[in-house]
Amino acid sequence: MQNYSTVLDQTMWGIHLNFEGYFASPPNPPSWLTQLQQQDWQRRGVILWYADHRIVAHLYASYGLELLEHLHNDTAWKMEGLGIGSPAFQIPTK
Repeated sequence: MQNYSTVLDQTMWGIHLNFEGYFASPPNPPSWLTQLQQQDWQRRGVILWYADHRIVAHLYASYGLELLEHLHNDTAWKMEGLGIGSPAFQIPTK
């Protein structure tokens, strides 16, 4: 059993699940991750990412379950979208 699952094209966005050290390590991180994002990438829980904005979000498993319940009960997110996590920004130096 692997400890992650991918959704659609994992080079653009996706999700993986990190379990406690009983399974294989997380998938290889995208090259654009900052050092702090790499820490989130390896934390236990649900990890989501979006490459266009270079965002990685970590959710504890209990919060992930609460979020799923919310999405099931309120379908407004299908039209309005949904903000998840704390984004990290890359500031160009040029």
